[in-house]
Amino acid sequence: MDKSIRDAQDSDCDIIAELIYTTESNPEEVWRGSNKEENLELIKYLIKNHDSRYSCRFAKVAEYKGEVVGVLVLIPYNKLGYSNIKTSVAILKKLKGINQKFKFIISELKFITVKECDKGDLYIANIAVAEKAKGLHIGKLLMDHAETLAKTNKYSRCTLLAKDAYVAEFYKKIDYSLIYNKKVFGTEIIKMAKLI
Repeated sequence: MDKSIRDAQDSDCDIIAELIYTTESNPEEVWRGSNKEENLELIKYLIKNHDSRYSCRFAKVAEYKGEVVGVLVLIPYNKLGYSNIKTSVAILKKLKGINQKFKFIISELKFITVKECDKGDLYIANIAVAEKAKGLHIGKLLMDHAETLAKTNKYSRCTLLAKDAYVAEFYKKIDYSLIYNKKVFGTEIIKMAKLI
């Protein structure tokens, strides 16, 4: 079979970091590093930090012909709060200068009012597909895998935050319903869910 999904490993961190980096429209603003290399190093650090929400212990990778072309980060509802705190603390420790740290804290405050998932949910924290794998239905394969894992582990639904209206349309096509679409300090938050 040309396509497969497996558990991520620390040795996948370079490609996972690249994939996660590409999911942000303005990665320097999100990650607060001065350049791409600095931000990729931070993401790699978070992937190897097993308390982080980007930890490879929460990640699955999709392979096409033996090459990693996609990543899916799934966090059980009961681990999300702790991993969010650990992620923020880890990022703060890595950021250089008071200005970077201050901007990061302000950006994090936006999300205090956002509840990413509820009890019984499996949260899809991130999904990314390499540009060269577009059209191979890797994103759909990863989403199907998330839903299968949710069903197998008796979660009631999968939840996620779509980064924009365009991405939300993809999720609507695979039966995700809009929970809310609201602005939080100028940032659009689109929460969606699918009953399992």
